[in-house]
Amino acid sequence: MPQGREVQRLIDVLKASRQGLGELGWLYVETGKMSPNSRCIWVKNDDLTDEEADQVHERLRQTGWREGHYDEMVEDLVKWCDQQYPEADDALLVRAFEYYVVNDALLPSPDAVDPTREDIARDILAADRAFYDSLGPEDQNSKCRINGCDRHAVRLSVLCRVHHFEQIRKKTCPFSD
Repeated sequence: MPQGREVQRLIDVLKASRQGLGELGWLYVETGKMSPNSRCIWVKNDDLTDEEADQVHERLRQTGWREGHYDEMVEDLVKWCDQQYPEADDALLVRAFEYYVVNDALLPSPDAVDPTREDIARDILAADRAFYDSLGPEDQNSKCRINGCDRHAVRLSVLCRVHHFEQIRKKTCPFSD
């Protein structure tokens, strides 16, 4: 089990998580490319008040540590990696962790490259399009309730596709068809 607020090697904390970290907390990793020997700090939640925890987390971020995630996420990610890649060495375990931290996604394959910003933007647009299309056609018998909108409401809503999209996604709708 990692010791609270002591600098440790990342691989040691990841391996320890196989037996359960045992204490609620957050893992911080030094900035830069991660390796098995990357330095990390385990911050235990139960040692601190909420205000103290906020101060510690902010101080770590300001001094070059990046948040590497909370206890259960670390444990679950290591279990997933062990299941997907049973012969994984230390470098692959760290790579899976880093991929998750950077991309908020599981490592699709041992040799996967990080997605580019263009890839991410394309995937977001595709997900937005799928949601927009899932709203279905507008009902010509029911007007959108947004003042000044000439469009019609979609089924089970009082808003047109554009305004319903914006209400749910909390951003400007990129579509108008």
